Amino acid sequence: MTEARKRTAQDFKILDEIGEGSYSSVVHAIEKDTQIEYAIKILNKRHIVKEKKEKYVKVEKDALSLLKHPLIVRLYYTFQDSSSLCIYCMIQFLDFVLDYAKNGDLLQLIKNAGKFSVQVARFYAAEILLAIEYMHSRDIIHSYLKWRFINRDLKPENILVMENGHIKVTDFGTARILETSDRGRAFSFVGTAEYVAPELLTIKEVTKSADLWAFGCIIYQMLTGIVPFKGGSEYLTFEKIKSGEYSFSDDFPEEAKSLVQLLLVADPIKRIGSDESDYKSIKNHQFFNGIDWDTIINSDAPEIEICEEAIDGVDELPFKDLTIQRVMNGHSDQDEIDYSKWEEFLIGKERILKVGLVKRKKKVFSSKRYLVLTDTPRLFYVDVSLKISKQIKFNLETSIETQKENKFTIDTGHKKYCFEDLENKPGKWVSSIQSAFKK
Repeated sequence: MTEARKRTAQDFKILDEIGEGSYSSVVHAIEKDTQIEYAIKILNKRHIVKEKKEKYVKVEKDALSLLKHPLIVRLYYTFQDSSSLCIYCMIQFLDFVLDYAKNGDLLQLIKNAGKFSVQVARFYAAEILLAIEYMHSRDIIHSYLKWRFINRDLKPENILVMENGHIKVTDFGTARILETSDRGRAFSFVGTAEYVAPELLTIKEVTKSADLWAFGCIIYQMLTGIVPFKGGSEYLTFEKIKSGEYSFSDDFPEEAKSLVQLLLVADPIKRIGSDESDYKSIKNHQFFNGIDWDTIINSDAPEIEICEEAIDGVDELPFKDLTIQRVMNGHSDQDEIDYSKWEEFLIGKERILKVGLVKRKKKVFSSKRYLVLTDTPRLFYVDVSLKISKQIKFNLETSIETQKENKFTIDTGHKKYCFEDLENKPGKWVSSIQSAFKK
């Protein structure tokens, strides 16, 4: 069997930088021969040696090489290269070629959405739990000893979201590989303050139950947009963690509240799932009702709706009367439209033919927008706060089609827009737009 060709830096074209750490940077790159996109983590070896971080690099490489799972980021290649920065010094770099996540990380998604719906949070929590289960149960042979992984820095920033909406856990530089004789304990503090388990701050040791604590923090954050423990400084954050000082809003989902309370238990031994290898008690919790654990990895990821600060729901939207306009026999019920609310978006004596509330789909996100069709003709959408508008520019190549589930698409040849009609009549939009632009 022919051995796979080794890759070098020359095999890749760097497109842009997508992240930066204390001793590394991550770039978006494309392999020249295959045109496959990757993320390349570039580690500065001189800085690593100077800061005595060699063990973290080794642990990350070992973890990435040995953890093989659909929900764990994959290491494809490693190579070293040099860059001459001055006459007397050569800086060597170690490069990890990894999966590229077009949707960024879970933290970015939470920030963009404001907070997740229960359905979305349930989906991502289920996939995170499966990844945790795999990491904790993964046994390998190394120097004739059995080892296990504990992540130790499980947080939304280290959970990538791929183009299909599914996750991949990444960044194992602070992971811990433990010999069986250690009985699952690590004895050093590594991690991010807001997700650190209290046992790390008191008895200075951590079991795999620490990842379950971080898991509880992540569920809380997905449903609120904020972390449960946050002080004015790292010290004050630690004090809140040690005292268990956090609270729930009145609208926090009850089934999620119950699970978070069972996960954010100070005693790691009493934390739900701490004495299990398959985390059955967590999987059977009511929060995960409806999850098919055997098929979720291959299922369609739920849509993430962008949270609009000005609204809580469709019924409370400003100008909701405008969402019932119709185009009938080539003209609209214009006498029902309050033009004073739309003047800044109209040009001259332009008249509105149809306006309605839609969801604009973009990757894993959706956001509510007003879609406005005028007689000039022009089609544009406006955010629900009525502050920002964007025109869809038509040309001879533009096509408009109805899709499944109340959706319709507008493809200009340069860009494709996907909308969901919240009045469940996408065909009306298609016929109205086609009629206006034929004129």
